[in-house]
Parts: sequence; structure tokens; C-alpha cells
Amino acid sequence: MDAHAHQPTAKVAVCDPNFILLYVESPAASAAFYADLLGRPPVEASPTFAMFGLASGVMLGLWGASCGRACRERHRRRRDRVCGR
Repeated sequence: MDAHAHQPTAKVAVCDPNFILLYVESPAASAAFYADLLGRPPVEASPTFAMFGLASGVMLGLWGASCGRACRERHRRRRDRVCGR
């Protein structure tokens, strides 16, 4: 008999995300696609990043797949300012 078969499992809390980050090949092209899809412009856009605020309060970020660590840190600081963090 398997010793682990009847042991209770721990419950895992399902998170309630407030930020979704997608790595994209072309942030500008992806931002245009999502602006059309969502019916609103990004709240922030640059050549390597775009961010949309959704009606639910969730933020959708589009990062250039080639953006390096320093670039991501600059955007994180800017996102924190925009989001009030």
C-alpha cells in the first residue's frame, strides 16, 4: 500500500492576478492589436513595452521579447509609478 495515498493534500490558494505580462515579438504591433480589441489606447507605450488598464483593474503588459534586464527594471519602476505602487 502506498504510504502517501491516503494523506490529505494541502489546499493551494488560487491567486487573484492584478497584472498580466505577455512577452511579444513586436510591442508596437501587439499594442495596436490590443488597442483595437479592447477599444482603448495603452496607458503607457514605448518601443519595447505597452501597458493597458482593463475595466476590471487588471493591468495587461506587453514586453518586447528582446528587452534585457535593465530595460525590464526601467519599465517596472515606471509601471509602479503608473499603478500607484
